[in-house]
Amino acid sequence: MTINFRLPKAEVRHLPRLLTTLALLLGFSATLAAQAPKFEAKETSFRHPALEATFQAYEVYELDIVPLYEAIHGTSGFEFVLQLGGQHTWPLHLSPSNLLAPGYQELSTNEDGSLRVIGSGKAEAYEGYLNPKVDEHGYYQPAGEGAGLLPGEVRMSVHQDYLIGFVTIGQQRLFIEPLNYALAGAPANHYLVYDPNDVLQDPELTCGVNDMQKNRPILDDELPDLAEQAALGGGMCVEVELLTAATFDMVTKYGSVPAVNIHIQDITNMMQTYYSFAGINYVIVQQFTPATNGADPFTSSVVAGDLLNSIESWAGGGGIATHDIGQLWVNRDIVGCNGDDPDTNTSLIGCANIGVVCNSNRYNVNEDFQGGTISCLAVLSAHELGHNWDARHDDAGGNSSNIMFPSLNCGAPPTGFGGTSQAVILAHIASRGCLSGCGVPGNDLCVNANPLFCGRTDSGNTSTATATDAADACDGGGLPNAGVWYAFPGNGQIVTISTAGSGFDTQLNIYEGDCGALSCIGGDDDGGPGTTSEFTFCSQNDVIYYIYLDGFGAQTGNYFISLTCEPDTDPPSISCPSDDELVAPPGLCEVEYNVAMPTASDYCGVTVLRYRYRLVDENGNNIPGEDWSAWTTDATQTLAVGVWKIQWQAKDAAGNQNKCSYLVTVSDEEAPAFTKPANQNLSTEDGATCPSPASTDLVVDQNNPIATGGDPFTFTVHGLTFDGPTDYSDNCSSGEDLKLYVWAIDPDFDGNADAYQRTIRVRWRVIDEAGNQNTRNQRFTI
Repeated sequence: MTINFRLPKAEVRHLPRLLTTLALLLGFSATLAAQAPKFEAKETSFRHPALEATFQAYEVYELDIVPLYEAIHGTSGFEFVLQLGGQHTWPLHLSPSNLLAPGYQELSTNEDGSLRVIGSGKAEAYEGYLNPKVDEHGYYQPAGEGAGLLPGEVRMSVHQDYLIGFVTIGQQRLFIEPLNYALAGAPANHYLVYDPNDVLQDPELTCGVNDMQKNRPILDDELPDLAEQAALGGGMCVEVELLTAATFDMVTKYGSVPAVNIHIQDITNMMQTYYSFAGINYVIVQQFTPATNGADPFTSSVVAGDLLNSIESWAGGGGIATHDIGQLWVNRDIVGCNGDDPDTNTSLIGCANIGVVCNSNRYNVNEDFQGGTISCLAVLSAHELGHNWDARHDDAGGNSSNIMFPSLNCGAPPTGFGGTSQAVILAHIASRGCLSGCGVPGNDLCVNANPLFCGRTDSGNTSTATATDAADACDGGGLPNAGVWYAFPGNGQIVTISTAGSGFDTQLNIYEGDCGALSCIGGDDDGGPGTTSEFTFCSQNDVIYYIYLDGFGAQTGNYFISLTCEPDTDPPSISCPSDDELVAPPGLCEVEYNVAMPTASDYCGVTVLRYRYRLVDENGNNIPGEDWSAWTTDATQTLAVGVWKIQWQAKDAAGNQNKCSYLVTVSDEEAPAFTKPANQNLSTEDGATCPSPASTDLVVDQNNPIATGGDPFTFTVHGLTFDGPTDYSDNCSSGEDLKLYVWAIDPDFDGNADAYQRTIRVRWRVIDEAGNQNTRNQRFTI
């Protein structure tokens, strides 16, 4: 059974070939330098009607690729910043993609049409991640910074003369590819950057009705058996040997045999990520492209069914490597698939045999259609391969983002296969006895740790893993056995690592540090559903975390591992001590206060605990003109007499904060110092008036002071003038706040006054601002 994929040719003539940007985050193996090299592209104002007709939005940049190629070529891992004008800053980590199989061959033809090996080169394809640890200047960020970028998947091919790939930032994927892929004759150093969702697509990019009838969907009553088979295929790692071939018209389009093969490698590198859910690792074992038109072994027919038969016949000949799936790429307007009438199936761009992996007819045909972007071609390749894996057209719920949807969607997400398609593919894996396991997992060693992304699940199998690099056990994680490594950069969020759905009793141990010098964060054995594991903790922005996944009692099998991340939105809890009361020491108007600490806690840890203080009224209300001090962490403060509000603040790494406050009342309980005024003896001989009646200009007033702050004044008694008391002071009060009162006057102190003698006693009282007082008596005897 075959299936076709088509689109109206007239509607896609302007589709530019863009660059795919989907990637697996691979490895954290390199020890990073203080600064990552930066490669800058200059933004241009380039616009073209063909681009306007193809994209809702796009950008064009000028980039010299040679320095980047020379820097990355031959490396096992490379950190750099790609700066695209003022619009995009991409701090990237790339590692070589495992795209070519050991023993890979590049085949072409001799003059007589016989096969010849023309190369066994190394692919220039890379996978990696957006590195949130590098800022826009290329420097590695200190703790607490860089929260704006989260790690995202990246896939790129970096060649000597061009760059092509994509970068994932949050939920957005941006592609970059040479502008001359879209516009012939465009400058070679110009690059197109776009979101594949901005590619203007024709809604008629669908398979024919007859074809849909012939290739029926999966029926509901088949789903239980399908799910059971899918469970057998889930979690496995299979290496799928891929043969690619091209017709000579592809050479006409791209100029040379190597250029065609590299182009197909670029597509395959981008396509690879759509199959991560199934543990499928495509490795190209052989590529064939004829050197001349006369040596092209494939039919010149434009009928896709004929082309399928042609590659099936050719691939059965000598010199062709063993392969699980074969793919033929053509540069012609193909029509007709599976017996369709070519006159009614003119929009075809793909055709594939269904459910045939490892069978003799295990092939699909793809048209490298005019103006097809790299994003579109990667989705086309994934779609046709999906048919080989027994997946049918899937338009459930009208979800056009499904890769198996009858319409081509160039912006299909990484999780582009629908649930039914995934189950069918997993079931087909389980039914194939020809597929090879992946051998020792690539993440068997810490330095080769596979990346995890927030909100994503990875799968694999530990049956061939070793304990070569097993680290020490962490609390709760159990004794490590043979297992695999994962890693992710912390992002300041609360992260949960889970192995829910795994087929054996898993264990998790989580570390920070560097491979070979790791420190435990924690671990878990059975914290998840059943005997699976789950561990939750707060990640830090500047830390790379390593996860070791293995089995309790050395168990192995299929596993799933997921990473979920949630922003820390809960503020710290904080509780202040009770209000405090202090008394200023004798002679002082202040205290040295040991500031009482609050109790503060936070799930992710309190990163800032500080306080400030200000004078308030006795009810704790702010006093106009009195401001807060600066925030401080000093252990002691000198507080003057008064009421002080101490406000504590607790913050966590996410910036959440909480405050509490308490009052400290510093009291002045020391009475003012007041020297007793001297008693006075008066006589009429000295000018005093007669003792009777009593006579003085002093007036008792307990509300209004007669003097303040030691200011001088005079008063009279029986006609004689005397200086008022001025020798008084206070530890806190002065000036108008230190008041002298005429508190009482006794005109006949001893009760013996008559016409000849009298004693008058004046009671002076000094009161400070705190209400402390001192009283002195002064007698006047006439």
